[in-house]
This record gives sequence, C-alpha cells and structure tokens, in this order.
Amino acid sequence: MNRETKLFALTLVASFTCSFAGAAALEPISVSSEDKYPAPRWIYGFGQPPKEGTETVTQLAAVKAAQVKQNYKACVDKARALKGKAKSLAAWLTVLEIECAVHLEPSAANANVLARALEVTEKNGQWLVMGSQASRLRETVTTGYQVLLEQDIKTNRVRAWTDVDQLESLSAYLDDAKKARLWRSAGELAFLQQKPEAARDFLRRSLAAVESDDVRTRLSVIEAAIAGKSLKEIEAAAKGGSGKAVNTRTSPPAEASKEELDLVERVTTALRIGDFVPAMEDAVKLIREYPGGTRAKWASDRVLETVSSLADRVEPKYESLREQIVAKLSKADSDRLADWARVFYNRGQYLDSQRLSKKSLDVMDGARRTPVLELQAEAAIAVEDWDAAQAALRELIDRHAGQPQSREALLRLGLLKYRQGQHLEAIANFERLLALSRIEGYELSALYWLWRSLQKAQPDKASAVADQIMLKFPFSYYGLRARAEIGGKTLEWSAKKSTTEAKLWFTGAERIAWEKAQLLIRSGWIEEAQAELRELPVPQRADEKALRAVIWAAAGGYGSASRLANEAWDEKAEFRRPPFTDAAFPRVFDEAIAHEGKERKL
Repeated sequence: MNRETKLFALTLVASFTCSFAGAAALEPISVSSEDKYPAPRWIYGFGQPPKEGTETVTQLAAVKAAQVKQNYKACVDKARALKGKAKSLAAWLTVLEIECAVHLEPSAANANVLARALEVTEKNGQWLVMGSQASRLRETVTTGYQVLLEQDIKTNRVRAWTDVDQLESLSAYLDDAKKARLWRSAGELAFLQQKPEAARDFLRRSLAAVESDDVRTRLSVIEAAIAGKSLKEIEAAAKGGSGKAVNTRTSPPAEASKEELDLVERVTTALRIGDFVPAMEDAVKLIREYPGGTRAKWASDRVLETVSSLADRVEPKYESLREQIVAKLSKADSDRLADWARVFYNRGQYLDSQRLSKKSLDVMDGARRTPVLELQAEAAIAVEDWDAAQAALRELIDRHAGQPQSREALLRLGLLKYRQGQHLEAIANFERLLALSRIEGYELSALYWLWRSLQKAQPDKASAVADQIMLKFPFSYYGLRARAEIGGKTLEWSAKKSTTEAKLWFTGAERIAWEKAQLLIRSGWIEEAQAELRELPVPQRADEKALRAVIWAAAGGYGSASRLANEAWDEKAEFRRPPFTDAAFPRVFDEAIAHEGKERKL
C-alpha cells in the first residue's frame, strides 16, 4: 500500500469514527457571556504566560512560551513530554516540536532530534489530510524534511536518500521552490557520492521547477566533468575565464528589421541630447509599427521615464513641453494610452494621467471604456477639473445602470456637488443612490453625506438622517461622529449588565474542535485555537454570533470577533453592550499603545 492510499484509508477510518462518536454524544454545549477567558497578552511581548489553571494548561503554556522566547531545545523537550498527557492535542504538539527542531543549531545530534519528530507524522499520516492542523503540519513537515536533508548530506548520507524519498512522497504538498530545492540537494548528494550522471539529471529537474543561475552554473561544471574536460576547462565553465561566476544561459540576439533598429537609435540619440518631443514621436511610432517586439516595451518605458522626469518642472517652458509631448503620445493606441495614464496616476502625476486618459477615451469604445472612465474621473477630481470629472461620472451613471460602477459614480458625483457647495444637487444624488435596492457597500457613506448636505441646505430634515446613522451604524466612524456631535462630544452607552446564554449544537468532530479550542485559548496557543474555531459551523442566530465574537476575541482573532459582534447587534440592538463591544474593540494592546504614544508625545 503506497503512502497516498494509506492516507486515504486512514482518513476514511477517522471520519467514520468521528461520525459515530458524534451520533452517540449529541448534546448541546452551554455558553454564557459570563464565561471568562485569559487575555493572551504575553504572546504579543508583554505580560506573563498563565501560571494558574490545570496542570495541562500550565504545561501547554510553557511549551508555547519556549517557542515564543526562541528557547527551541526546551520547546522540543516539553512538547514531546506532553504528548502522552494531552493526547487530543498530539498533532498540534508535533507541529510545534518540528517547528522548534528546525531551528536547532545544525549538528548530527540535532538532526536526529528533528528526524525523531518527523517520524511521528509517518505513523500518523491522517494528521496531514484531516483536522485543523493539517495545512500547517504539511508546511511544517515538508520544511522539516528539507532542513533534515541538507543537514544529512553533511553528516548522514545514508539517511539523506530516505529524506529524498520522503519529500518525493510529499510532492503534492511541495511548491515549485521546494521542488527545486529538493532536486538541487539530491544533485549535490549524488555528486558527493561520485555519481555525476545522476547529479546532472537531478539538477536538470531543479531547473525545470525554478530557473537559477547558481544551479545552471553548477550543472555546467558537472556536464564538463562528465565530458572528460580538463580541470582548466571545468573552471572556465564555472567562471567564464574572468574569475567570476557567469550566467551560462545563452540566448540569440533578438532579430529586428533595419527600420526598427533605426527608430531605436533615433529615440536613444534624441533622449541623450534632451530633444524630448521628437524622441517621444519616434517612440510612439516604434510602438505602433512594431507592437509585438521587445523594443516596443523598451520604448514604452522611455516614455514613462521622460514624462516622469518632467513632472516636477513648473517653469512655463516645461508646461508647454509637456503639452507637446502629450500631443505626440496621443497618437499611440488607446490601450497603451490608458496604461500610461494609470501609471502616471499611481505616481501622483494627476494632470498627465487626466490628459492621457482623456485622449484614450476619445478613440476607445465598448466595455474597455469603463475602467478608463473611472480613472478619468479620479484624475480630473485630483486636478479639480470639475467639468471633466462630471462628464466621466455621468457617463458611468447613465451607461452602467444596476452595476457597481453606477452606484460608485452616484456617490462620487454627490460628493463633488457637496464640495462645490451645490448642496441641493448633492442631496438629489445621495437620495437617488439610497433609493436603489442593492447599495450595501454605499449606504453608510451616502447617509452620512446626505446628513451633511441637509445640514447646509435643509437643516430641519438633517436630524432624522443622523438618527438613522446612529441606529443602523452605531459603531462606525460616521456613527460615532454623529453621536459625538449630537451628544455634546460625549460617547456613552448603557453599561447595563445582563447575561446572555445560548446552547450550541455540534457534531462529534465539531465538539472535539470546540473543546480543543477552549484548552488552547486558556494555554495561549492563539493561532492554533483560531484554526480549531474555523472548523465550527458559521453561527446563524444573533445570540450565538455575539457569544462566538467573545470567543474569537479571546483567541486573538479580532477581525472575526468584530465582524460577528457587528452582525449580532445589527440584528438585535440589545447586544450593543459589554462584553460584545469589548470583543469588537479589543483593549489588549492598550499598554503598548499608551507607551508608544507617550514616547512620541501623541
């Protein structure tokens, strides 16, 4: 039975076992907002690991603390010793054991330590294909065998070939870089054992995975040796006769017509003497007439360099020069113009971006116009060309009805009108956007700027919109701004204490993941706890979302905690209170923030 078949069989057995276990123990788990979890502050570099709790929690915390403090020998020893006591976490303990063993100082003794840790995964192949640890364990095991192979090449060449076999059996989990590293090591091992033909073949496999100048140079040396060349010729193959290692890859010179080469020469000469306008004219001609050649890319790069070099020159003569250059560039194809416009926008050259995107739109049609219209609007706003911005936004609105581009353009046009002091027109755009059926990503922004516009034009209607913002988005930035402004710059919520309880129904496998997560959280194994929590089903009820938010926060998964808490209190306002607000806005870094703020006088 090969390794893959064995792993598949183990997976089936384990899954059936979990299914029967779950069917026999289908009981709810009671969760309460009063449940206490220690904050894993020490993992982030301040505070101490837990010293109280069960013996298992204390010992697990000691393993993790050894890893965090880079005391790798203690980490290996403690993880190995604990496996017999914490059997449900044996897979996670093996992950840490291998991760720490990889960092031990290279030596024959430490290579044996690493090999012993890796052997555990050979006996428990199901860990690589199922369970919350599977993905991380595969990464850890393949890295472990790579490190072991490289150490064994120096100290245990008999075992080194076993390492090669193990890595090859795990090839489904190796990316190209790891495959290249494997076959390079195999090539070195074969060469050391005086098998140059095998070394040559393994190095070729390495190059097939990832091209490397070093490996190719090494291959050239071995091929020279196989061909029976002299030592001098072999050295020349490695150093090219100059004393320096060279890239042995050869490529024929790129073919080109005389006309193409003449254009290249004219661009080069014009740029050298600072004659930019004819240089750009010839560069565009080169791009248009030879678009598929390598020199078209070269010419495009010269355009970008030239325009960028003139971007900061504010003298009138340079403004005129830029206009002449843009006139020459406008003869390029529309897609090239759009590409240049995007590059210039990203570099902060908004005027150049606006000019070129406008030229591109003049000759572009169809769906390709959409991203260029968006770019034109952004660039025009940046240079305060309101007419051009409005024209682009209105085309997006009119020709993309029902699409995100239209909704985005409505919001931007409303903001543009607000900025220009045209508050009634701004109100009309925001109200039109809010009347649409699918605006989840724009509702808050549209409401907020509708409120601000109403404050300017129709104050009697503004407070109702502010109330709506505070009700629907109480903890958003805009919601907090509204509450602070209306409440006299104070932000207060009811501190009323009440207990929320829920019963969670899990299958057998999910229940095991839940119990492991609880143990890992209390031990400070936050990444591992998060992996176990991801094995659980997505919560459906508001109370379950709120309680799961607290658990995610305890596991250091603050993004998930904030998302779940927000979903819970959007469904039921009663969850807008501690401990759910604490989960969404964690205070675990308060000390670090206060310290850094004081240091920087913030």
